[in-house]
Amino acid sequence: MDVDCLVIGGGVAGCALGWRLRRAGMRVLVLELRDAWGKQKLCGGILGVSSLSELVASFGRGAFGELALVRPPHHRFRCLGKETVSRCTYATVLRKRLDDWLLARYVETGGEVRDRMRVLALDQRARVVSCRDLRTGARCEFSYGTLVGADGALSVVRRLATGEPQSAVMALEGMVRCTCEDIVFAYDPKKRGYCWYIPSGVDANVGCMSYGDDATQCRAWLSSFCEDMGIALPVLRGAPIPTGEDILLRADEHIFLAGDAAGLASPIDGGGIHFALASARMLAASLLGEDPYEEAMQPVVEKLADKAAKRDEIYLLNSLLIAGSGKALESE
Repeated sequence: MDVDCLVIGGGVAGCALGWRLRRAGMRVLVLELRDAWGKQKLCGGILGVSSLSELVASFGRGAFGELALVRPPHHRFRCLGKETVSRCTYATVLRKRLDDWLLARYVETGGEVRDRMRVLALDQRARVVSCRDLRTGARCEFSYGTLVGADGALSVVRRLATGEPQSAVMALEGMVRCTCEDIVFAYDPKKRGYCWYIPSGVDANVGCMSYGDDATQCRAWLSSFCEDMGIALPVLRGAPIPTGEDILLRADEHIFLAGDAAGLASPIDGGGIHFALASARMLAASLLGEDPYEEAMQPVVEKLADKAAKRDEIYLLNSLLIAGSGKALESE
């Protein structure tokens, strides 16, 4: 099969990109390792001002109602038994709802998705991707004009195209019944990371991300946080989150990376939805003849690099400000 743009990964970045390119008349195919409609990515689902602006610019304000966004009233920051509270400027959404909604927008344009496709090999010279259909066991090949890796923090496209994986930190997270309407972040001066509680309706996402700690240490910290919140520790699973320290937007002349696959995540809070939407928009514009992708994304890359350089300092400062009853630094 020969397509103008072959997108690996049917998440936020992949479907948002496919939607834009299909509307411009390009032949697009999205390949997904799992069941595109059935997959469940946990994710906190926080939508900051930048994410909301991206949604409005692309889909209009009607997207907010269709996605059933939740507006938490407060943002609580905790450290060493102290807490500061501020008015929350974020919205939240179940990640599966967002993924399914974007997938539906892409499919409505006539975009095609093939589920359960495992990428096996990449011939960059011939511009051919070899895959195995996990449902039938058949091997198939796809020719492309442009290949886009939108397949997450453990991107196969990135590894095959460069020979190197990107740096990522493993977070632990799970779902609980919502018992608090506020977003809660907890810090510790001795740790480079945080625990979180993010409500999204009847459910909430809880998790822990910590640079340098192993899964056992993260689990212990998260268990203590859940006890403090008055909730039981849920069934947990690991989730790779880019560190934001080795961003790569282009692997060769015809291979691009978007969202988590490009390493586009905040080194401070792991946030990536805004960067997935923004990179999809800028890459689509570039492929349709506007500003080069890397040039358009340069301000974003520079901002993330600056955060990465100051990451440990910001974690410590946040902890000390909260413990001293000061005001926490807003990550956005």
